[in-house]
Amino acid sequence: MNTPPVQPIQYYPQNFVQEKPVSVGDWILTFILLAIPLVNFILIIYWALSDSTPASKRNYCRASILLTAIIVVLGVLGFLLFVGITMLASQH
Repeated sequence: MNTPPVQPIQYYPQNFVQEKPVSVGDWILTFILLAIPLVNFILIIYWALSDSTPASKRNYCRASILLTAIIVVLGVLGFLLFVGITMLASQH
C-alpha cells in the first residue's frame, strides 16, 4: 500500500506566460537610469505603460508613480495649510 503522494494540479489561465525574472544587473541598470533627471520621468512612464516590460519592473514603476503622486498631494496640502495658518496669524 505504498502509494505515491498526490501532487496538486496547478491551473493557469489560458494566456498565462511565465516570464523570467529581472536579473540583478538589469535592476542595477534600471536604478542608474532612474537616477538621471528627466530620463527617469520618461522611463518610469514608459515602463509603467509598456506591455513588453517585465511585470515586476512595470509594477515597480506604477508604485513609484503612485507614491510620487501621494507625496506631491500631501506636499501641496501641507504648503496650503502653512500659508493659511501664516495668513491667519498675520491678521492678529
